[in-house]
Amino acid sequence: MDQQRKQIYFGRHGEQLLKWLSHDWVNIGPSVCIVEGFSGVGKKNVALRLLSQLEETNYIPILVDTLDSESTLIDDLLLNLAEELELKGVSKLVDAIDQGKDLLHAFQQVLMQPVVIVIDNFQRALNTSSGRPTKLLENLLKRISNREQSGRLLLLSNRSVERARWSESIEKRILYALEQDEAEELLAQLLKKGKREKEIPSERRADIVAALGRNPRAIHTLVESLRWTSIEELIGENPNLWEIRDRDVSSELLRELEKTLLLNTLKHLSEPALRTLNALTVYRKSISSGPFKHMFADQDQGPQMRTELINMFLIDHNVGWYTLHPLVREITLDRLRAQPDKLRGLHSLAANHYASKFKGHSLEGKAKLGGSYVEARYHLVRAKREEELGKIARNFEHYVRQSFSDTSKVPKDPNELNERIALLSGLLKHQGAKGLEYHLARCYVKRSKQGDRRKALLHLRSATGIYAELLSLALNVE
Repeated sequence: MDQQRKQIYFGRHGEQLLKWLSHDWVNIGPSVCIVEGFSGVGKKNVALRLLSQLEETNYIPILVDTLDSESTLIDDLLLNLAEELELKGVSKLVDAIDQGKDLLHAFQQVLMQPVVIVIDNFQRALNTSSGRPTKLLENLLKRISNREQSGRLLLLSNRSVERARWSESIEKRILYALEQDEAEELLAQLLKKGKREKEIPSERRADIVAALGRNPRAIHTLVESLRWTSIEELIGENPNLWEIRDRDVSSELLRELEKTLLLNTLKHLSEPALRTLNALTVYRKSISSGPFKHMFADQDQGPQMRTELINMFLIDHNVGWYTLHPLVREITLDRLRAQPDKLRGLHSLAANHYASKFKGHSLEGKAKLGGSYVEARYHLVRAKREEELGKIARNFEHYVRQSFSDTSKVPKDPNELNERIALLSGLLKHQGAKGLEYHLARCYVKRSKQGDRRKALLHLRSATGIYAELLSLALNVE
């Protein structure tokens, strides 16, 4: 029965894709493959099954997430990879961090080994209108896809990637939603499991799953909503969303419908479960069980709430890692932004989790915590604990000095700009490399808070000496 349920969840399309990935792609190539498909159709589940199968082979399976950063997207991705690879005994990226070497080159060397790297949420690296990645990432993928190597790179995206010359050598596959019979059978199984068969009569199920785009995650979300609300009430809240005549189910329509169902579920959360959900919302990537233990004075309550949220289909659990439903995270973050003090406190708790890994007197060997550094940096700045970032950043000083120069782009996003300023000001308490000093001055000018222009001039003087006054005029620094 378990195997049957897995097959229904993936559907025949998913099983065919998994078979091709595990047999043809891994052994023959090409080196890079992109799997596209609506959010919720099961792309990550197929990838996890692939990685699980590879545990029994010579291949080293790795899974990382594309983070929602702009100016440091590739760097953060490679730092996350460094930590995951080090855990599997591959140290090339960690060595490059320690020595301040080019991480892109080191990553290409990693792919000469038998590794299979899955990068989830790759759509975050794409231009929203063109589906094209940044030029740097575009060139990297083009180089990797055009050479023979034993390593493989699998990219998962819920948006289409641009079909152009740079991506000609990249294999592109689409994971479609369930077939109609599979979707109806999944709905029937979930209704039976929840003892809610009477909630949706058999003669209505075909139209219901069609309205949900035959999307397995949306079907799970619907059945969970039926714990509190009848199908008539759900449809009555917004009947236009359930209308299936003469229309295709777009990703936007499906997202809106699923969001409506989730809002109904979230209204029935207990206070401890809501507290747990709020704390999880600030995490950008999957977490282990560790953070749950520190959410309540009673350390058993966190794991209990975790189980409740899993049962409500708000958290996904895979091999010891927990991931918040992406739409739930979006809804909860929107609510928390109206409570900035509360949001800052939650970031502070998350910062404690990641920064604790860097505690101790020795700075040696900490580069293997590249992914933890990325997250500690992110949460410390949002918790307004920037002064602590400099201590952690010293573990990555070689890498930072290699990454930024006087010509590096200044971040546009205010939060990323604050991260950059906190990072560099922590490293440059004493005079540093002229390129870093100049870049930090430009960041201060861009931010232009009270006192920033004075700080910019100080770093300009460190960077350019007697030419500082001329440059200050060019940068409008007084």
